[in-house]
Amino acid sequence: MARPRSNAEIVSQLKEYQVRRSKEWPQYLIVLCPNEDCPSHQKRGKQKPFVVHADSWRALREYAFNGAVIRGRSCPYCMRVATHPSIKLD
Repeated sequence: MARPRSNAEIVSQLKEYQVRRSKEWPQYLIVLCPNEDCPSHQKRGKQKPFVVHADSWRALREYAFNGAVIRGRSCPYCMRVATHPSIKLD
């Protein structure tokens, strides 16, 4: 009989957002969606970013899906969830 998995064994398969701080407005972040089939990806290799307030971005969001808890944010273009990058923003 198979043993149940612990939460420490589960690794997220979600991709991470690419985040950088805005030069003009330091309190805002410029975020790029990692999903290749997102509508934000345009022809000729360009991508439309979305802008979020840094304090709002740091607030943890949790989604419950089929009994699993997903920690991340949804993209405003494709509505799919990706995770926060593990980098210091300050």
